Amino acid sequence: MNQPVSLVTGARKGLGRHFAEHYLARGHKVIGVSRTASDLSHPDYEHVALDVTDEPAVLELFKTIRQRLAAPRPSDQQRPASLR
Repeated sequence: MNQPVSLVTGARKGLGRHFAEHYLARGHKVIGVSRTASDLSHPDYEHVALDVTDEPAVLELFKTIRQRLAAPRPSDQQRPASLR
């Protein structure tokens, strides 16, 4: 089974922190984002200091997440014939 991945903005404090902790407690890999560093420490938590109004930085973050955490796509031979 693949581990679910959750991206939480504002993860350093307040509701964002609460959501990050909530998803961690349920077994998710959490990518937390805020403008400054976080003190949240958990084996399945990664924090990115990023201003979400910086569109190029956000696009780069999504690209990095896809490259590192995305499940490999099945080859045509592994797909059911109806999906080829």
